[in-house]
Amino acid sequence: MQMGMDRKAWLEERKKGIGGSDVAGIMGLSKWETPLSIYLKKKGLFPEQLETQYEDEGFDPLYWGTVLEDVVSNKFQEVTGLKCHRVNQILIHPKHEFIRASIDRRIVSNREGLECKTSNAFKSKDWDDKIPNDYMLQCQHYLAVTGYKAWHLAVLIGGNTFKRFIIERDDELIEQIKNACINFWKNHVLKDCPPEANLNDSKLLDVLYNDDIKIRNATEDSLDLSSHEQLINDIQKLKSSIKELKKIQSEKEIEIKKLMKEDSLAQTNNYIITWSLGQRNYFDSKKLKLDNYDIYSAYLKTTETRTLKIKEKK
Repeated sequence: MQMGMDRKAWLEERKKGIGGSDVAGIMGLSKWETPLSIYLKKKGLFPEQLETQYEDEGFDPLYWGTVLEDVVSNKFQEVTGLKCHRVNQILIHPKHEFIRASIDRRIVSNREGLECKTSNAFKSKDWDDKIPNDYMLQCQHYLAVTGYKAWHLAVLIGGNTFKRFIIERDDELIEQIKNACINFWKNHVLKDCPPEANLNDSKLLDVLYNDDIKIRNATEDSLDLSSHEQLINDIQKLKSSIKELKKIQSEKEIEIKKLMKEDSLAQTNNYIITWSLGQRNYFDSKKLKLDNYDIYSAYLKTTETRTLKIKEKK
């Protein structure tokens, strides 16, 4: 996010082109984005309730990443002796106006840049002597836009582990990225043609098609999906299989518990089994609703989504 730019303005700016953080999603290689989610953000159609799920700054990775950017940059300069300058402008590809880069730092002494990241401690294994796909492609995208020869990547993991990498320019990969961006922008964004949804888009589709729902009450007036009967059969069979497998799993776990009795630790040649006592805190919303409805209602937040249900005709 650019300095001095609030989240809303930053999101509006991102609609004008394809940035480095979009590339992995467009190419189907991201853990967080899909081609459809990127498309909807570019068209301003991404569901608001999903876009603002981190609106509380206390739980917002984007917010903390911005706040700690200086910390990561300063540590990088201390470790490497390289001096960096902040770049407060959107850089544009020399041949394609919609291919853009919002870079964190420029290395003063040479044609190189720096990307600053922060990461959750639980994701530390993602950084074991390698760079996650999202960030590798992001940095190669920056190399494509700037024409630089290399890009540095520095990450603060869990607030106490610092790692740095250097990414050499890969012209073959850059060409793939450029072609993917051109195809996505010209054949999807400009033509208002959304890419196919994938397995990670289920929640997105629930919200996306929530407006202007065609309400149908009578069976004879409903949408005819008879040509997709086998698809419905497959879903129902899978649901039955999952239910049966869960039942079998529970039965097997009961057998283990009966064998362990008061023991909390057991092992086999291949496994360690624990059956330990633990505590779990939970918020009793029902009690709050009964005891103080005014407070309960003040904190209610309503969102709309759609639920898919399938049942056999009588």
